[in-house]
Amino acid sequence: MPLSGRIMFLPWVTLPHPITVGGIQFMPIDTNEPAQVVDSDITDAVKQAFQHYVDLSGNPIQSCTMLLRPRHQRRWDNPDRLWSQARRATEMLALSCMAEQRFLEGHFSPHLNASMFQLVGHGIKAGSNRFSLHFPRRGNDLRLHTTRDNVKFQQPRQVQGTRCEIIGTRLADALTDAYRTGNPTWEPISSSLQFFFLGHSETQELSLDSCLMLSAMAFERLLEPKPLQKERVAQAMGRTFAPPLGTL
Repeated sequence: MPLSGRIMFLPWVTLPHPITVGGIQFMPIDTNEPAQVVDSDITDAVKQAFQHYVDLSGNPIQSCTMLLRPRHQRRWDNPDRLWSQARRATEMLALSCMAEQRFLEGHFSPHLNASMFQLVGHGIKAGSNRFSLHFPRRGNDLRLHTTRDNVKFQQPRQVQGTRCEIIGTRLADALTDAYRTGNPTWEPISSSLQFFFLGHSETQELSLDSCLMLSAMAFERLLEPKPLQKERVAQAMGRTFAPPLGTL
């Protein structure tokens, strides 16, 4: 019976080195040489899957970051039931990388945004020209089954010119520990991440004012002000994140 499974990867970012976050190993790989992390019987199917992801010029990506299950015989195979864990681990990784960005240093500091860390789930089968895609949705998730012919997924425009050179490993370890142990600090961090990433996605659908508002909401969720302090926190956030004059 042909070997099959589901790979998960980050097509738009290549990490500088492997790292394990939230129980998931993130492995940077050459998309033309995936044999280092997958079974030989499925190597061609994995290479073909990567060919569907292209840059703004239409050229297939040359590298990416795969999600692996440590200590598992088929560590490359990530079934749908692991999607929530993989997404959470990816969020912790993204925060650990973006926390290392240095602003006001021009070209000396690589630019990062949340869109770089888009997580993809891709079902594959050895010897088959069909594949499946997993899209999380409200209610029931969407699974798309199609052939490989003429299917391309283009890099988002806001990812152009970004790169990740440093991973905040100490922050990644601390987030993993808080997540695994149920530390009280994890809940406010977890509840703020979605607002933070959306505000830092740099997508054209969001204005500067909306990004500032989302950032303020993220910090408010992170701080978890007590009922008697909420009004003062809201006023402080309003002053800090007020958009520059003339942007409204």
